[in-house]
Amino acid sequence: MECLIVVDLQKGFINDSNKQIVPLIEDLVKNYHEGPIIVTKYLNNDKKIEELIDYHDLKDKPDIDLVFNLENYATYVIEKNIYSAITEEMRKILLKENIDLAYIVGVSTDCCVLKTALDLMEMKIRPIVLTDYCASSQRIYHEEGLNLLKRLIGEKNLKEGEVKING
Repeated sequence: MECLIVVDLQKGFINDSNKQIVPLIEDLVKNYHEGPIIVTKYLNNDKKIEELIDYHDLKDKPDIDLVFNLENYATYVIEKNIYSAITEEMRKILLKENIDLAYIVGVSTDCCVLKTALDLMEMKIRPIVLTDYCASSQRIYHEEGLNLLKRLIGEKNLKEGEVKING
């Protein structure tokens, strides 16, 4: 079984360098019917992690809100306070749904998308990163993330261009 994982598509992460992925992902989730849509939402609510990385954003509305009412299309919404989408709750969902392939979209390519793809692979779930549906706070970080993903999960697990998953 496959799923679509939308990583941290929240108002506080969207800027001029990455806003182009929002309508692409909106179209994708509205037309995805092959399995569950799992949406993650980053909440900066762990004081220790906040101190370690010196990051103080994404604590309150509207920054923590998902874009275009994404929660209405989600089968599951998972809140997290770590880079990876693979929380204990996510692990249980992936096992329950018998997921063996996961399409990954969202932000940030060089951080949360990368960590999620690696963690999925370690769970023996094939991660497929839809590269044009991912972005970072700056284009250079996105490109660096893609280079690392090519090396770490293999180029065959990255798909470029507009994607029609079903149909």
